[in-house]
Amino acid sequence: MPRPHVEFLHAQQLPWRAAPFPGAGWRGVEAKLLSRDPGDGACSVLLRLPAGFARGPHALAAAQEWLLLDGAMRRGALDYGLD
Repeated sequence: MPRPHVEFLHAQQLPWRAAPFPGAGWRGVEAKLLSRDPGDGACSVLLRLPAGFARGPHALAAAQEWLLLDGAMRRGALDYGLD
């Protein structure tokens, strides 16, 4: 079900904060919370991962969509980066 209220926002005006995910595995990760569903906790966030960030083989119990804006990233056996 879609979130009940949708509005345009300027993400560049939102502050970076500590990522709102539980566990020490997210230490050093910053997030901009774009929206959150108060009913089930689903959220849309921009993440800023520190250099060398690694989560290991852990999976998130959530749908994920990645858009790499800067730097490079390895996810499983695949390398992503900007050329």
